[in-house]
Amino acid sequence: MNDWLTYFREVQLEVLVHSSQSKIGGANCTVEVDMSNFVKRKYKQGRAFEEKWVVVGICRETGGIFVALCPDNKRDSATLMSIIEQHVDERSTVFTDCWKAYCQLERDNWFHLTANHSMNFVDPSTGAHNKCRILGMCGGK
Repeated sequence: MNDWLTYFREVQLEVLVHSSQSKIGGANCTVEVDMSNFVKRKYKQGRAFEEKWVVVGICRETGGIFVALCPDNKRDSATLMSIIEQHVDERSTVFTDCWKAYCQLERDNWFHLTANHSMNFVDPSTGAHNKCRILGMCGGK
């Protein structure tokens, strides 16, 4: 049974890596981007493992996804912009939370909408939200 679980995890990883190699989104497409922190500790028990910060993007219209590791666990504006530029078509509308590093999107002329999760999950004026957060796919900042 353990061998099958390991095999299926490897297959899932290959699918994610393969699908993350092309840009998602495009004209009239919305891409939701969020970060998540992965650690292999449960209930803060056991051996401590190094944290891994990951950026996840989902295109609402096409279902395309990307998953990218943050190099050296950096979550600054330059790192996030590099990841987004590499994985998201520049004609897309990008939805994020209000993490300050995402402000560079607007400065670089991306169409960018935010949802303030401390107030609500869906911005009532723009409809912006991160579906990946609502579905529990992303753990937050």
